[in-house]
Amino acid sequence: QALGEVHSGLKRPTEAVAAFSKALEVGGETVAVRLGRGGAYRQLGQFADAAADFDRLIALVPYAWQPWLQRGFCHATLGQWDKAQSDYDKVIEIGADQPFVFYQAGLVALGHNDAVAFEAKRLVMQKRYSGSLDPEAAWWTAWLWAHEASTPPADVLALAQRAVLQQPLNE
Repeated sequence: QALGEVHSGLKRPTEAVAAFSKALEVGGETVAVRLGRGGAYRQLGQFADAAADFDRLIALVPYAWQPWLQRGFCHATLGQWDKAQSDYDKVIEIGADQPFVFYQAGLVALGHNDAVAFEAKRLVMQKRYSGSLDPEAAWWTAWLWAHEASTPPADVLALAQRAVLQQPLNE
């Protein structure tokens, strides 16, 4: 496992996959190994293999939102919009109160040409984060709003400016 983590840290995903696979053979099933190998597969662009590792990880820890998020990304990249939306909805249901999760869920709805789901995610995000003083929340909310043609540009700019004022390096 440690060798896989070192390879991942060095941006050597092929070697990381091999090391994590060996760790699975020798040490058995662990959350860290499955998460590491799934991440390495993602780096290689092998999204179906990554999703399979995240499937197994979800079976091990169904209450953790990170594997659902990772698998959702894989499904979205593969154009499996229904599966991706289901995974992102599960992340939200589990309680990941992260603005980027709502952003990703909104993008999946757009990719699926589901205007109703997109608008629902956008409105929830607006209600939940538009008044936040957290610059990251303002940034993700502004980006999602920017994807909606009916959002007044002044609203998007106001959120972006708030993010920059709170974190000037984001300019």
